[in-house]
This record gives sequence, structure tokens and C-alpha cells, in this order.
Amino acid sequence: MMRAQFLKVLPLGVVGLLLLGTGCGDGGNPDDSGAVGSTGDDPTTSASGGPTTEEPPATTEEPPATTGEPSDDSTTGEPSDDSTTGEPEPLPSEIPLTDDAIPEDLIVYDGYLYVSNFVDASVLRVSLDDLEDISVFVPPADPGEALVSGWGLDVLESESWLLTIANAPLNLMGPPAADGEVRAYALADGSLAQTWSMPTGFQGNSIDTGPGGMIYIGDFGQPRIIRIDPSTDEVTLWKEDAVAWPPGGFGLGGMIVDNAGDAVYVSGGSSLWRVPINGDGSAGDSELVSLTDDGGADFVWGGADGMSQAADGSIYFAQNDAFTPGAVGTAWRVQLDDSTSGTISMVADGLADPSGAVAASHNGEDYLLINESQFGYFFGIDEGNPVLPYRVLVYPQS
Repeated sequence: MMRAQFLKVLPLGVVGLLLLGTGCGDGGNPDDSGAVGSTGDDPTTSASGGPTTEEPPATTEEPPATTGEPSDDSTTGEPSDDSTTGEPEPLPSEIPLTDDAIPEDLIVYDGYLYVSNFVDASVLRVSLDDLEDISVFVPPADPGEALVSGWGLDVLESESWLLTIANAPLNLMGPPAADGEVRAYALADGSLAQTWSMPTGFQGNSIDTGPGGMIYIGDFGQPRIIRIDPSTDEVTLWKEDAVAWPPGGFGLGGMIVDNAGDAVYVSGGSSLWRVPINGDGSAGDSELVSLTDDGGADFVWGGADGMSQAADGSIYFAQNDAFTPGAVGTAWRVQLDDSTSGTISMVADGLADPSGAVAASHNGEDYLLINESQFGYFFGIDEGNPVLPYRVLVYPQS
């Protein structure tokens, strides 16, 4: 989500909007392996502000292997088999959502894109083989519910669950009005399978799974990582570090369990950190990750959101500046040289408050998918109206 250094520019009138507006409802290591996933039973609830219905011409060119711009192919409609080769076409440069999506996080799993809604805790599901196949996988919160804001997403493959974070509306003036929850929904049919109550003051941001099916959740409100053991439903404080992640501002941003399952990488205190997972499952000491940009200069970490890791070990994340009028968001890739150092490079800029970035594969091609939350309009920071429908941008990765 948003970065702490921009709190100081928030006017009081906007704070009032934050305290009241999100409650009205107007507003990991994911992969595409298909090892465990949806059974194909589609939810039947239609998304409000539904998807576009006009089908544009099919694309004819392969998207360029660039990392600075989305591909130039069709931005809406239904991918189809290539008429010459019979092979599926690559994903288009944009995946349209709905007019009321207000996306916070996203994940790709088993051929579907899942997107959480920041203002009503719902989750959209989009088929990557038929982009007009958009449905509400998790329904919106009922009016009057305390937890109406959807944040991080992940999949627990061992249980075939979609994991979501449900929070109270964002309150920048103090603790949340209610403690957040982590919820599990069956990928087969979207039914609620499990709910875990979180500790006092919890405002969850990022979520990922690790060895033994353990679930790790970064707290946006406080500098701590919570762990859930789904086999026993035990919820524990796994890591808190007031030195590395000073309290008093925003807590933790993007977070992943690395592909090897032996550490957590997390954005906190304006730096990237590695926390080892010890052999007994406990947390090791926080280790600072030093980064140089692709020109060889030291890189100043500015916060991260929507973090994910690709199969090759590259870490992707988004940066947004939703509390600065007209701010331009970016997306980055970290290529680790070893566990605590690496090189960082920008893969996309000119983004409208991106809050989620996920590395994913589909039909044999690698992509970076980024949602544009356009939070600046929602918070009243930017004048005018958001571009509708909300969208996910697609960047081919070579």
C-alpha cells in the first residue's frame, strides 16, 4: 500500500475522507503451475459495473520483450487461438476489470487472475483465456460490517484455498476501528472455508505462504509479521523488530517468502530486509539487503507494495505515492546476487498508484501484471475522475 513518507502532505480534509469514505462501499509466491487449483466451477454472481462487451480486433503481433512499456496488442476482449499456428495468443497489454473494482492486490493462479477490492473486500476473478469471463469470486461485505476493505491475496495450494486479508477502513489518525482477519475461500466454488482473527490493532497488508503450509502476514499498522499454522489454527507473533522497522509510522509493505522457503523478504523502515526462517520455524535476525541500481550506484529504497518473486528468483514490487497530487508510480525488479545484496532496475513507470505487482506465467510466457489502484482520486488528492474501467497492465518479461 502507500508509503509512510507521504503522510506529512495529507491535508485534514482528506483525513476525514479516509476515516469515513472507505466504509460506504462506493468506492506472495503465486504461480500459474496448475498443480492445485480451481475445479472449474464458476461462481454465478455478476460483477457490478460489468466488463466491456465489445470485442476488438484480434492482435497480430507478438508483444515486444520490453520491460519499460506494455505490449502494443489489443487491450480488451477475448484472446483466441492464432489462426495460423493454432497456439494461444499472448496476453494483451491491458486486462480490463470493472468500473467499481478499486484494486488493491492481485494474484494469478491456475489460469485465473484474482483481484481484491479496497472498499468492499470483494474479489474479482478473470479467466486469462477469456478476458470477458469476469465474475465476483468473493462477494462484497454487507453494509454495516466492520471489515470492508480487501488487501493482500495469496493461494495455499495444500488446501486449495484463496487467502484474503479483510481490514477495517484505513485510519491514518490512529488504530483501526476493528482488528483485521485472514480468510480462506475454496478455489473450487468460492465458499468460505476458514477465518482467523488477528491480534489487536492489526491492519494486514501482505500475505504469503511458506514451508509446511505456514501463512505469513505483514502488518501495515505495526512493524510485525504474524504467522498462522492452518493445521492447528494457531495465530502467533512470528517477528517484531522495532529497530529495523521503527514504530510510529506505517508498518510493513510488500512481503514474500522466498522460493527456497528459507527466508522472508519484507519492506520496512525504508529498506528491504531478509528474515531467515530457522530450522525450527522461528524467525532469525533481520538482515539488511543492500542494492545497487543497474548503473552501479547505491539505490535508496523508497518503500514497496505488491511484492512477488518470479521462478528465476527475481523480486518484483510496485511503488506508489498516492498522497502526492499527480504522483507517478513505478515498478521494479531486484535481481539478487546473494541472499542480502543485488541489483535493482525499473521495469515500468508512469503508473497510476500501483498497489499490486505479480510475476506470473501463462501459456508458456512470463509476465509482470500490475494493477493501477488510482487511489489518488479515491482519497481526494487528485482532481478529476479515475480512468474506467479499472485495469491491470501486462508487461512481457524475457
